[in-house]
Amino acid sequence: MRLFSTHRSLWLLAMVCGTFVVASGVARALVNPSLQMIDLHQRYGTIIVGNVEAIDDDARRITLVVTEVLKGKHDEKRIEISVPE
Repeated sequence: MRLFSTHRSLWLLAMVCGTFVVASGVARALVNPSLQMIDLHQRYGTIIVGNVEAIDDDARRITLVVTEVLKGKHDEKRIEISVPE
């Protein structure tokens, strides 16, 4: 019984390490240096935070409710975004 417990622990450790190695490789590949927060902050004059209020599939439109303005001035409380095909 002790042998089974030891092998099970080793398998669990190997699975955790393997998952970490695979996940870190994927995460590294997804990081785009030109999309870092400081670069985006310098690039754009207005930065807002919002929540999705509605998604209209037929009209291909998303409605956002502005919850916070991080940079710039933005008076509208709702934003509609049209999504092209």
